[in-house]
Amino acid sequence: MDIKFDDLPRAISQLLNEFEAIKDFISQEKPQTKSGNSHILSVKEAAKLLKLHPVTIYNKINDGSLPATKRGKHWYLFEDELLNYLKTGKIIDEKDNIKSIDMYLERRKK
Repeated sequence: MDIKFDDLPRAISQLLNEFEAIKDFISQEKPQTKSGNSHILSVKEAAKLLKLHPVTIYNKINDGSLPATKRGKHWYLFEDELLNYLKTGKIIDEKDNIKSIDMYLERRKK
């Protein structure tokens, strides 16, 4: 797309509108928890929360099914991410967010 100098105000306005739409979309998509804060859980605590065996938690971490962070020898999981996993049955990653944003913007154009 070639933009001429005279078209800059319109192009910037359009970009700002799309940026605002993306911000609105992202704010609507944030998972909500009852407490509103994210507690860090160990694998044992996560297993208790999900009612799974700790070995199953490790397997799900290793195959990418559960979001987790490793510090040293230990894995840590965020309670709000696990609750979101329970609700949706999957992790929402960056690719899913980008695809959702693109679909939202396409619907808005119509």
